[in-house]
Amino acid sequence: MSRVVKNVLISAMALSLVGGIVVPVVHADTPSVTESVDAYGNVQDTNTSKLASVIKPIQTVSTDTLKGVDLTSYQAEKNAGVQYKNFDGNVLSDEDFMKFLAKQGVNYVALKVAVNPANAEGKTYGAGDPTLKNAINTAKLAKAAGLKVNVD
Repeated sequence: MSRVVKNVLISAMALSLVGGIVVPVVHADTPSVTESVDAYGNVQDTNTSKLASVIKPIQTVSTDTLKGVDLTSYQAEKNAGVQYKNFDGNVLSDEDFMKFLAKQGVNYVALKVAVNPANAEGKTYGAGDPTLKNAINTAKLAKAAGLKVNVD
């Protein structure tokens, strides 16, 4: 999966909690996004790049509803070179990314912290690098943007 598609899917997942948002489907150079390949290897254009997904509002969602996103992996992804972008394709700073989430209606950030997340060499076992240090760094960013934080 291309990085652009991955970022759009992540954004779409976060935004789907808010409802009533039109999320454009991005055309990428992968058959799975806008083309299908049959059993004989023939490529067929599905025209999905010309469509938009419309996420309808959920009537029971109110201002009291928790609309959260799990950002346990955020620090690990940033350290791996992942860039988060807005809908115009502009790279967002850490602070701008948190503000972007808040603007889209997210009000909670979930963070997991593992007990003993590293081996004897100090390498974490994966799962988003769920260290206390990473959770604290992400929590500070979220709180600065007015988001509430739930640590598990």
